[in-house]
Amino acid sequence: MGHFFETLISPHFWEYIFHSNIINMIIVFSFLVWLIKKFDLAKILNNYSENIESDIKKVEQDKRVAQSVLQEMKESAKEIKKNVNKIIEEAKSSAQVMSNRIDYEKEQKINEINKNLTKMIDIENKSMQEKITQDFSQEVYMKAEEKIKQKLDNQLHNKFINDFIDNLDEKQVK
Repeated sequence: MGHFFETLISPHFWEYIFHSNIINMIIVFSFLVWLIKKFDLAKILNNYSENIESDIKKVEQDKRVAQSVLQEMKESAKEIKKNVNKIIEEAKSSAQVMSNRIDYEKEQKINEINKNLTKMIDIENKSMQEKITQDFSQEVYMKAEEKIKQKLDNQLHNKFINDFIDNLDEKQVK
């Protein structure tokens, strides 16, 4: 094993490794240069870079458009809110007008019903008064007749009855 370590320590070994790595690096570097020229990787990378820049510009443009649309939507929302508030106020106003008209019509109907009830009560009162007067008159006539019958004799009684009937006939004829 001693020989292995001596070989590792030897200056030629490291020189060999160093030259070998430099040669390998030169080969790899040459290969990369050849690949870049063969496949025009610089152009591909440049195109890729340009595409990315184009995409970034497009995204920025889309962002500006979206912000513009957003602003328009906000303004539209404000306008809609104003219109909704206006419609609500108009609806409240219309409802108040309708409510007032309904109240007025209700009062008119109540007054009309009260007037009709008053007329009906007056008619009923007159009818009752006439009936009471008629009943009272009949009662008075009957009582008077009884009293007269008690006090008068038959002949006088017949004379009064005939006179009374004649008076009634005359009143009915008129």
